Amino acid sequence: MFTNYLNLAIRNITRQKFYSILNILGLAVGITCSLLIILYIQTEISYDKFYDNSDNIYRLNINNNMGGKVDKYCNAPRPTSPKMKEIYPEILESTRVCGVNGLFTHKANLYYEQNSVESDKIFAVDSTFFNVFHNEFIEGSAEEAFSKQNAIIISESLAKRIFGDEDPYQKIISIENTFDLVVTAVIKNLPGRTHFPYEALVPWIGTYRQGEENVWYGWHVYHYFLLVDGSKISGIF
Repeated sequence: MFTNYLNLAIRNITRQKFYSILNILGLAVGITCSLLIILYIQTEISYDKFYDNSDNIYRLNINNNMGGKVDKYCNAPRPTSPKMKEIYPEILESTRVCGVNGLFTHKANLYYEQNSVESDKIFAVDSTFFNVFHNEFIEGSAEEAFSKQNAIIISESLAKRIFGDEDPYQKIISIENTFDLVVTAVIKNLPGRTHFPYEALVPWIGTYRQGEENVWYGWHVYHYFLLVDGSKISGIF
């Protein structure tokens, strides 16, 4: 039976070659486009899924209406997330993030002895950072990572670039030859796609415009929340 159907299909193809080729090409293009769309969607929804609590992590966005013109921002004044955590019991933890040289400036030079390494993935964060973004530690721990005001937490790849085969734990490195920092922890490289790639973290309290933590104007930062499991974002904000 199958052989008969196959012979019939071959005869129809050979009799109407132009339409057969056209149909086959159309089918091939359709299948290819479908596969590309599926791959694209899979890529887009795979970001940050390696965090074990990824479904409960949210970044704060703001819609600013100025005379009917609505602008959307992904940063907010510094005291925003601590105040929101006080108000909403659904917020289990919060953390603030900014570049080491301002909101958008994540780049700095790190020095160790005669070695100089530039990184564009250095951020100042709250001490609650690892409560929101769970990382795997090679040396140190989440509890002691921010135990020092001049601490720095680095990824294994950055540690390799700076120290080579030398153990980086508790070593002193300098940022921009201005601040001496102690390596209090080494974390594994992020294992997947992320909207927020980082390879070095420093404590917010030691770097970010001290004395202005409660100022509501200017120098906005990124705010991330970890919600209680089962919370619905639409019912909170």
